[in-house]
Amino acid sequence: MKILFICKGNVGRSQIAEALFVKLSNNKAEAISAGTKISGSEQPIGELLPQIQEVLDVMNEEGIDVSTYVRKQLTEKMVEDSDKVIAIIEDTEVLPDYLTNSPKLIRWNVPDPKGKDITITRQIKDQIKELIIGLVKTLN
Repeated sequence: MKILFICKGNVGRSQIAEALFVKLSNNKAEAISAGTKISGSEQPIGELLPQIQEVLDVMNEEGIDVSTYVRKQLTEKMVEDSDKVIAIIEDTEVLPDYLTNSPKLIRWNVPDPKGKDITITRQIKDQIKELIIGLVKTLN
């Protein structure tokens, strides 16, 4: 099984989800992540400092270094090649038309950590972690 986690920029929420899923799933499925609208080039998210320092910090608390994770632009092929697509977005965020009505789509309403302090970013990470734990249980 292949799970695709997406958010807007593939810098915060979807990277957190991918990393936590890999850590917690014991190889029950493959995980990748992408952004619906990344700004700039596909690059390691650690190069985006200091804007994402809080994301790196809360993931380091989990024992995971995501600084080398590369942000990627979402493509239709990624969706086609995945069994589940989990959009970690706020209700107001827009998804591409080819994904909106996909039977593979699962929506998780999670705020964007961009520009938030470490406490809020940690709460967002914890919310995503709980959702990942629930997802992993369904794979047993």
